Amino acid sequence: MPSRSVTVQLQPGVGQAILPDHRKMLPGIQYVIDWETFDKISNGARQNIIKVVSIQSDASDTFAVAQTDNANPNFNDILGMVWPSFEEATLQLAGFAAQGSAGDSLVGLQDNTYFASGAPQGLKSLTSPDGARYLLVANATNVANTWSSGDVVLWTDETRVEGTTVASDHNYYVIRQDGQGTPYQVPTFRGFINSNKYSTLRGGFAGIALNEQEPGEVSWIQVEGFCPAVNVGSNNVIAGAALAPSTTTNAEAIAQAPTPTVVSNEGVITGSALANRVFGTALTSSTSGTPGTVQADLRSIQKDKKPYVRFLNKN
Repeated sequence: MPSRSVTVQLQPGVGQAILPDHRKMLPGIQYVIDWETFDKISNGARQNIIKVVSIQSDASDTFAVAQTDNANPNFNDILGMVWPSFEEATLQLAGFAAQGSAGDSLVGLQDNTYFASGAPQGLKSLTSPDGARYLLVANATNVANTWSSGDVVLWTDETRVEGTTVASDHNYYVIRQDGQGTPYQVPTFRGFINSNKYSTLRGGFAGIALNEQEPGEVSWIQVEGFCPAVNVGSNNVIAGAALAPSTTTNAEAIAQAPTPTVVSNEGVITGSALANRVFGTALTSSTSGTPGTVQADLRSIQKDKKPYVRFLNKN
C-alpha cells in the first residue's frame, strides 16, 4: 500500500460528518485515518466534505514476475509494451497478473469479441499485485494526438476501447438525473464512426497513459490504484487535492475545488464529483518541470467508493 495514513478535517462551512470508521468529525479538528478507511470515502465526499491535510506515504514498487509467452518479462515490462493494433496485441499471460483479463469483467465492452476492427485477440485488462488495474486501449485515429506517459486519457468510444487526450471531448460528457434522482450519463452519437451508434461515456475519464502512443496504436492506461505520475502541467496541485481532467488543456489534470451540486430544469447535473469527472486524489504536490506531475490514488468514476465488507454475527 503506497500510504500508511491520511490526516483529514472538514471543509469550511461543513458542520459535521461521520467517518467510515464511525468517528464523528467536527469543525476545526484534524483526524488521522488509515489508508483502508480513506479508501472507503467517496469521490463526492473527498471533493466537498473533507479536506486532506497531509498524507504519510511509503515508497511503492509494482514489480512482479509474470508467466508469459515472451521470455517471462516482469510486470513493468509488460506495461511498457505498445502494439500497432489490437490484432497484434497477442501476449499470453498466466498467473496473478492475468487476473481481470476476461472481456466480461470490463464495463463498456459489449462482449469478448468486440474489439476495434473486430479482433478478439489480446489482453483487455491487468491487475497488479498491489491491486492497481490497467486497461488496453487504442489511441483514437479520428484525432491526430499523441499520448505521453502520465497524460490524462478520456473516452471517445468505450465499446471500441478507444480514447483521446483532447480536452474538448468533455463537452460530450453530460450527467442527468432520472425521475428517481439517480444520475446517469447521456449517450452521445459516435458520428465519426457510425451515426447509428452511441458512446455512453464519451468525454469521461478513462485512465492515465503509461507510454507514448501514436494514433491507432494500442497500449496500457491505468484506471485504478497507486499511480506514480499524473500530468498536471503548470496547474497548482497540492497533496490531498481531488483530481479531475482539465476542460481547457489537453492531457492534463487539475485540482478540483469543492463545488455545489446543481440540477437544472432539464435535469442536467453540474458540480457533483461524477459531473466533474473526479478520478482520484493527489498524494504529492506538483513537481517542477514541464509537464509537472503528481503521484495519485486513482479510482474509477463509475465506482464511487470501495464497498464495505459486512459480517453477520450469528452468535
